[in-house]
Amino acid sequence: MQVKHYSDPNWKGSKEKWVTGEVVSRARDKYVIACTDVLVTSGKRVLMIHRDIEPLKGQYCSIGGSWTPGLSPQESASKNFARETQFSIDPNRLILLPYGFSFVFPIRHEAPVENGRHDFTLMFGVKLEADEYAALINALMEEKMDRVCSWRWLSIADVRGLSEEGKIHQGVV
Repeated sequence: MQVKHYSDPNWKGSKEKWVTGEVVSRARDKYVIACTDVLVTSGKRVLMIHRDIEPLKGQYCSIGGSWTPGLSPQESASKNFARETQFSIDPNRLILLPYGFSFVFPIRHEAPVENGRHDFTLMFGVKLEADEYAALINALMEEKMDRVCSWRWLSIADVRGLSEEGKIHQGVV
């Protein structure tokens, strides 16, 4: 299933690539942040990130991030995945999974950390073929993921065990 995306050709969008500091802080305090994540499977394994910063420090999560204005949900998920892994997936291959989730975090990594944040995530899935799996492994080995996480392929048994220990983000399991 795909998410229908409509864009008025007159929409100009923001010229700013990133907003920082005070603007981000005020937005996180006032608005729910829309996110697009990808669950990648190969065989009986799923690729997860292990977060090294808040929110969700120490937990395994799907790969993604904030929804980029002007992009379709699939385009945003593909862009976020490529940013995190240095591996491109055609947005048309991403399938909307039959669940999304809303999550309120008690803390965040931007100041003031104690204000937390609220995200709503659309979850997409994609299954990799053997050659794509090998290419993704090479990309992950060559280009370390960003400062907020590391990656790991998990089996179904791993996911169950980590879930029981509370080490997998609730929205993923």
